[in-house]
Amino acid sequence: MRGRAALAAAASDSGGQQWRRDALLREAARRVKSLSRRKLRTAAPLAALVAGGLARQRGRIAAGARHFAAAAAQLERFEMEMHAASARMREGQLGGGAAGDEIAAAAKAKLAGLGAAQPERFAGIFAPL
Repeated sequence: MRGRAALAAAASDSGGQQWRRDALLREAARRVKSLSRRKLRTAAPLAALVAGGLARQRGRIAAGARHFAAAAAQLERFEMEMHAASARMREGQLGGGAAGDEIAAAAKAKLAGLGAAQPERFAGIFAPL
């Protein structure tokens, strides 16, 4: 949760100071490492969610899409549907092109079907960019 909060804060700090954004991204990176070391089954896909947003904020768009795709696949196996759909939406958005648009649209529909009134905003909770 802390990693996702740090990413969301860094993304919303549009007029802020660079040192603050850098500190938030370092915190997100620490959370990825911390989660990766945990022995919980869901730790790896949750770390991948943060890693995807972190890669995107650092300008590594393709790497971000790969992290979100990996997270989604694992989260689907654990039946964490809202997390998985959020990760798929981000995978599609970062992947781009017709295929990416299709993935993002399907994920958005999935989130809406699960009860998210504003799927894009909802995805920002689980998979901030």
